[in-house]
Amino acid sequence: MIAPNILRNFQEDRALDALDAGFGFAEREMNWPISGRAEIYQISALAFAPNPDFISFRLVYDWMVKDWKINRGGGLGSAEETFEILVDGCALASRHVGGTLLNTDDKAIRIAVRAMSGVKANNEYPHMAASKFLHFYNPSLFPIYDDAVMWKRVLRGTFRSEWTAVCRRYGIKVWEPSERFLLTYISWASEVMRAADPKVMTGFDRRFRELGGQAAVCLGDTKEYYAAAFEYVLIGAAIVK
Repeated sequence: MIAPNILRNFQEDRALDALDAGFGFAEREMNWPISGRAEIYQISALAFAPNPDFISFRLVYDWMVKDWKINRGGGLGSAEETFEILVDGCALASRHVGGTLLNTDDKAIRIAVRAMSGVKANNEYPHMAASKFLHFYNPSLFPIYDDAVMWKRVLRGTFRSEWTAVCRRYGIKVWEPSERFLLTYISWASEVMRAADPKVMTGFDRRFRELGGQAAVCLGDTKEYYAAAFEYVLIGAAIVK
C-alpha cells in the first residue's frame, strides 16, 4: 500500500507544483541544469540505440565523472567496462525491450541490478553509480538514487516514516548494503507511478521541454520518462513540505 502522504503528491495539481520545486532545486541549489540533463538524455539515446555506440557513451561517462563526481572515492570501472556491463548485462531491461515503471519485468530488473554490482569496487553495493548509469540506460525504468538529496532530503528526511514502512513491507533494512536496497527502491517507484495521475507525465513532458532547451525538444519520448518524473516529483515534494 502506498502511503497517502506520498500518493497525493502524484496527483495532477500537487505534482505540477512538486515538479516546479524539484526542477528549481536541481538548477539553483545543486547546479544540475535541466538543459544539461536533456543533452545527456539525447546522447544516451545514441549510446544505447539498437546498435550501441561507445563513442556517445564515452561522452556520458566523462560527464558523469566530471560533473556528478561518480568516481568519488575511486573504484569506478573504465568506460569500456561500464559500457559492456550495460549493453550485455542489462539488455533485458533495455528501453528497446519496452520496460518502464508501469510495465516492469522483475527478472530483467534483477539481472540488470546484479550486473551493475561490478561497475564500482565498493565494500557495499554501489547504489549511486549503478542507479545513475542505469537511469540513462533506460530513463523510463530506473530512477536515480543519490546520497546528498534522495537519501538525506527524501528517504531519511521528509519521507522518513514512509520509506521505513516500505522497507518493512519488503523485508529489508532501512539502509540495506546489498542490491536489495536498489531493487526495493525501483519496486517502490513502480508502485507509485502506476498509481499516479496519468496527467503527471503530461506535465513533466511539458515542463522538461520548456526548461531543457533544444536538446529536450529533440527528445521524442519524454512522456515515458517515468523514472525521471518520479525523482523530480519526490524531491520537489520533500523540499516544499
